[in-house]
Amino acid sequence: MYRYDQTVATSALGAMACRDALSEGNGVKIAACGEVLKTGDRVAAQKCLDDWKGLYSKIETACKAWKDGTKSAVSARPLVEAAANKKKEVFGWIARLVKFGLDIAAIFTDAGLKFTPPGGT
Repeated sequence: MYRYDQTVATSALGAMACRDALSEGNGVKIAACGEVLKTGDRVAAQKCLDDWKGLYSKIETACKAWKDGTKSAVSARPLVEAAANKKKEVFGWIARLVKFGLDIAAIFTDAGLKFTPPGGT
């Protein structure tokens, strides 16, 4: 159960870091769209903002799902512990939480933003 608890704690930190990285990335993307506007091309600037708005929503949803998944993992701890005591596999739960972090890191990378989940590379 130590490994499970450690993974849940790391997942909780990752979920918080996800929101922080999104907030920081939002500032960077808005500034980039502002630079486009400075060139006088309002259409391109609006497109830049519209594209970012859709991506922001996608990342925000992923961060919320990660947070909710971590809450579920905390709630499921007694069940996981009971299964572990019966020598059943707990690594499926751990793998799901790790996958949340890696999937979200990939979304950030696709958006051109930096995000490294805690304990990740």
